[in-house]
Amino acid sequence: MTEEAPSHHFAMIDQLIEGHVWLDNNLEYHPKNGYNCDTFGATPTTAYLNQLSGIDHMLIQRTHYHVKKHFAEDHLLEFNWRQTFDSEGREDILTHMMPFYSYDVPHTCGPDPSICCQFDFRRLRHISPPISCPWRIPPQEINSRNVDERAKMLLDQYRKKSKLFRKGEKENVQIVLTLLGDDFRMDSDAEAHAQENGLKVYFIHTF
Repeated sequence: MTEEAPSHHFAMIDQLIEGHVWLDNNLEYHPKNGYNCDTFGATPTTAYLNQLSGIDHMLIQRTHYHVKKHFAEDHLLEFNWRQTFDSEGREDILTHMMPFYSYDVPHTCGPDPSICCQFDFRRLRHISPPISCPWRIPPQEINSRNVDERAKMLLDQYRKKSKLFRKGEKENVQIVLTLLGDDFRMDSDAEAHAQENGLKVYFIHTF
């Protein structure tokens, strides 16, 4: 992920090469998905360079809220990004635009961050250092007494989010991308276990 808004395309190419070489040398891995969640401005150059580097799909987050609203209303949040010079679509790359404000947990499970924040289990009071929900409704430990209610809350957010995508216009989509992190997160066993255990109880109950 390069900072494409102020970067020259030479720098973007250099960063892609360095990243791909490191992944190949150290992990024997070639990425197929581009994750551009925190670059300020999505440019056609990034889409083009990602496609040329062998990436098949990419995610973008930071686009203007008017653009997000327009794409959500027209169910265009997943689209083939085509270059203006490419009339035949040979350089297309499948692109997923995240529909809400940010890529943290409160803004990824659905349209209501005050509900989504309750499923960011890093914010449980016993995990240090404490982080609170700005909407002043903290998450709860999931247990047999509240799992049904909490599962319905989260599933409702997933359903509402699914309606913003093309297949969600008349039916539920089969897969909804939902992120479970943020900047400087998952840096302790306590946080990772809290997130895993909270959602594990929910998924076992629901499915």
